[in-house]
Amino acid sequence: MIERASIQRNALLLSAREQYQKFGYQQMTVERALTRAGLSKSLFYKFFKSKSDFVEGVLLNEAIQLSIRIKHAMSEVHDKCLQTTYIAVLEAYFSWCTQNRAFCIKFVRDLSNQNSPIPKVRGYCVKLIHGYWTNMSRELGLPATTLIQTDSFIHLIERYMNIFLEQVEHYDALVVQDYIDRLLKITIPIVEYYEKNALKVTS
Repeated sequence: MIERASIQRNALLLSAREQYQKFGYQQMTVERALTRAGLSKSLFYKFFKSKSDFVEGVLLNEAIQLSIRIKHAMSEVHDKCLQTTYIAVLEAYFSWCTQNRAFCIKFVRDLSNQNSPIPKVRGYCVKLIHGYWTNMSRELGLPATTLIQTDSFIHLIERYMNIFLEQVEHYDALVVQDYIDRLLKITIPIVEYYEKNALKVTS
C-alpha cells in the first residue's frame, strides 16, 4: 500500500514538473497535472494541501538533485583550493541548467512571485550550497562566506546563467565553455576576495 502511494505521488510530481516546465507557476493548473497523470483530485489532496504545496514538492526535488550534483563536483576536485573547487561547481551548475533549460528559465522568471513557493525553495537550495561551501572552507583552513554573501554571489551567477539560457537555444560544449570562461573572468576576483577577506572559520 505504501509502495502504491509512493508511485502515485511520484506520478503526480512528474506530471507537475512537465506542467511547470511548460507553463510556469501562474499558468499551470492542478487539474491539467491530474489529467496528465490519470489521477483524481481526491487523491491529490491525500498528498498535497494546495497548488503551492504541489509545486514546492517538485522544486524541492530539483533543488536536491542540483545540490547533490554540486556536492559531488566539489568532492571530485583533487587540487583542493577554493578557485579550483569553484570552477568545478560552476561547470556542474551550467551542465545541470543546460540539460534543464526550459525548467530553469521558468524558475528564474518566477523568482519575483512572492505568492509562489519558488523564493522559498531557492532559499533552501542556497542554504544547502552555503553549508557545503562552509564545510569545505573549514577543511581547507580557509575563510568562510556569510549566508548573505553566498546568496548574493549565487544571484549574480543566476542572472548570467539566465541571460545565457534566454539567448542561446542551441549550444555545444564549446559554446558553454566560452560562456563559463567569460563568467569566470567576472567572478574569480570575487572568489579571491572571499578567500582573503571572508570570515574566520570556527570549528
